Parts: sequence; C-alpha cells; structure tokens
Amino acid sequence: IGAGSCIDDTDTMNVLFRDKTLLELENDSDFNCDSEHTLYFGGGMGRTDELKMLKTKDVETIRVWTSNGYVEEDFSTVESQKFKKTIQCLDVTF
Repeated sequence: IGAGSCIDDTDTMNVLFRDKTLLELENDSDFNCDSEHTLYFGGGMGRTDELKMLKTKDVETIRVWTSNGYVEEDFSTVESQKFKKTIQCLDVTF
C-alpha cells in the first residue's frame, strides 16, 4: 500500500499463518532501492525455529515493509500448500 522500492536494513517481513500466529523477520541485507528484502535461514544463519514454522504451517498473508509503506500478498489454500512444500524441498534437513 503505497510501498516504495527502497528497503532499509531494519525493515521487516510479516508472515501471518492460518492459525493466526505471526512471524516477524528483519531484513538481512543493507539498505537498497532495488526492492530486495533478503532472509537467511538455518545452519550458521540461525532462524531454525522460524524455518520450521514456514515448513509446517500454512501461510495466510505475507507483508513486506519498505521505507514508504508495504507490499502484501494473500495466499489461497492451494498457494499456501505449494509454498510450504517448496520450503520443505529447499531445506534438506526436513
């Protein structure tokens, strides 16, 4: 909603799951105006609990905050299942 292309190093991504739990993830990259919000999971990067949530829960909405607002995407039930399966496939420790 009125989001700009600049992302600060402290901007967040909010993941709302269908069970109404909320996950907030802070950007791992530096300030940029390329619309790039970077997240690292697992191994030496940490966030193993957050990765487990993404692998096991159904996402309802993802919101990425920018310096001027946010971009939001609602997931259908089918999209949510596909997203979860994609995360499971990408994580070899599952």
